[in-house]
Amino acid sequence: VTDVQCSTRPTKQRSTIPMLLSRQLGISAVATALTLVTAKSCTDSDGNTFPCGPQHDQCNASQPWSSLGAVPSYHLMDLSCAENDPNAPCFDAKHNVYHLMYQDHLGVGSTHAGGPVFGHFVSADLVHWSRMPVAVWNRLDVPTNSTTLYDSKAIYSGSCVNSVNGSGMRIIYPGVCDQSDGPRACRTGTTVNIATPDNVTDPLATVWRKAAFNPVIHVNGSAGPGGGGPPGSGGDPSSAWVTASGETRIATRDAKVSTIWATMDPSWREWYYVGPQPGFPQGACPSFYPLPPLAPGAASPPPPGVATPTHVYMFSDTLLNPHVTAYVLGTYTDLGPRVPARFTPLAGSVEAPLVQVVDQGGLYAGKDFWDPVHERRILYGWARIPQGAETLPREVTYHPLLSQLMFAPLAEQAALRVSPALANITAAHVATGTDVRLGVWPAGTASTSELIATFDIPSHNTTFGVRAIGAFEVYVAFQPQELGASSPWWEVDVGIQSIPRDATHSDATAPPPAAAVSARLRLMPTDNQVEIRVFTDRVMVEAFVMQGRVALTLAYELTDLSPQFSVFASGGAAEAAKVEAWHVGSIWTTPDQVREEAARHITNRTE
Repeated sequence: VTDVQCSTRPTKQRSTIPMLLSRQLGISAVATALTLVTAKSCTDSDGNTFPCGPQHDQCNASQPWSSLGAVPSYHLMDLSCAENDPNAPCFDAKHNVYHLMYQDHLGVGSTHAGGPVFGHFVSADLVHWSRMPVAVWNRLDVPTNSTTLYDSKAIYSGSCVNSVNGSGMRIIYPGVCDQSDGPRACRTGTTVNIATPDNVTDPLATVWRKAAFNPVIHVNGSAGPGGGGPPGSGGDPSSAWVTASGETRIATRDAKVSTIWATMDPSWREWYYVGPQPGFPQGACPSFYPLPPLAPGAASPPPPGVATPTHVYMFSDTLLNPHVTAYVLGTYTDLGPRVPARFTPLAGSVEAPLVQVVDQGGLYAGKDFWDPVHERRILYGWARIPQGAETLPREVTYHPLLSQLMFAPLAEQAALRVSPALANITAAHVATGTDVRLGVWPAGTASTSELIATFDIPSHNTTFGVRAIGAFEVYVAFQPQELGASSPWWEVDVGIQSIPRDATHSDATAPPPAAAVSARLRLMPTDNQVEIRVFTDRVMVEAFVMQGRVALTLAYELTDLSPQFSVFASGGAAEAAKVEAWHVGSIWTTPDQVREEAARHITNRTE
């Protein structure tokens, strides 16, 4: 992803980032040395241009993306810079604050300006969020105002762990560096490094300090006295896990399979190379975690002859078409320190495990974390829209009978619904080839909306779904099927496809779609309804079928801010048992409001 430069935009929006940074550091300017090498310029809210760096971390704060109009309202997005991968999601239990970093294209340096650094969002409730100053810069440690050559060019996808040996949040990240700076800083061109909050009393962790002993891993060299790894090992470090033998391990990106590094050092200073992990496919942004909780209502045993997995390995792969985040279910057995574990995929083989996809649409570089407040796993992904944004947070659960993970919007998402509802319809018969329209909504509400349509499962072939007339439709191409004794489920096609504005929507004359994403939905004999949940946010659509058995993301600009919605059927009638819709409010708040809300949560928890 190349940096997207801001075009001329008339609206001004003042940033609070310089004030926040000055408050935490107690200084008016930092990184004097940094300004001598930066080749990228940033603009403040008054239109003044400065070298990008601390206190000036907006590509164009005087003309933010929002001045274009068509930008997300309730998805996480940088104010004025291009972004991509979510990074280092974490929950700070001490201060009751959720953190999400992201790839912010502000990198400094004469040879790599505009590469990624760690942008930063914070929330007290996973509903309302605030933008923060850049958390981790390449080439600079902000608290000490010192140059860091081990990440001089850029910072790529990293992870966060909370309460490591009681020490609080800790980020582990890869740095891209210049080998001409010498073997101590940059032996191989890529390093792995550690950062922690500079001020442990700051609830928002505004400023992060890089470890004085960085780098801890040279990606294809040695890590301390423990030995080295092969070329390519060490990139995109995962969140850490602790083995039965007391090792702290991370999975890293490699050329063929994921590789494992480990440490027994509480400070994470000394690491050693364990080796390639059989059963972990190669891919970006690896993650490894215990099997998540069961999906709501999914108490069924697994299919006959299918073992129950213990763990999930997740990764993102450009070799799959399109770029997707995928996962492998399997059983994990620790074989002791300094040797790879045994990971047996639930299906397929160790060499070629069965790979399932998180989202067949525009989600890539998924990043997850464990939420201890609600005891659940949450996943974010990069929504591949032109400027870049993050997808809605999704709760990850496991369905044993379907042998798959499910990815559903968080329950907190309902807090953004604006009353009164835009639609509330029950028992609507949808004749074949027709639309049942959901009324005319106030201008601007349909482009930032949530719609839930629940259909009774028919006994005949039909395609039914939700349609934004003249824009797009989310469909289920249903076919009933007789199941054998060994078949606990069958599959039908689902998808999102755009509709030309002159479409008649009749069975015979509807033109072919201009753009589409599709997947296969698993259905069980006990299912009696199909739920379709659709979120529109100005330039993107996210759809969830059957509480996240299928998730789909589509970049689609709703240039008409008030399209009409309907439920439809073709090739056979359908029955819509219930249809509800709401306008969705904005997620954005201020750092002070996040701080105050977090304090209220802590007070309520202790009373």
